[in-house]
Amino acid sequence: MGPYEKSKTLAEKAAWDFLYGLPEEERFELVTINPVLILGPSLVDSDFTSGLIIKKLMSGKVPGIPKIMMPLVDVRDCA
Repeated sequence: MGPYEKSKTLAEKAAWDFLYGLPEEERFELVTINPVLILGPSLVDSDFTSGLIIKKLMSGKVPGIPKIMMPLVDVRDCA
């Protein structure tokens, strides 16, 4: 597992551990979202994983058109 994937896994685990560490009367509903490909306006000038995927596809760095299916989410829906 790469560092990005590991950080997401550890962050979600920490959220669930925090929730279950609370007394029963203080617990709340927790929902986690794990988007695959995030599209939309970027707030950063540096590269990010989803942006690199699109950049490679549009610049011809991926030979041909791969037959792939990925769930998409707009960054404004998951921010």
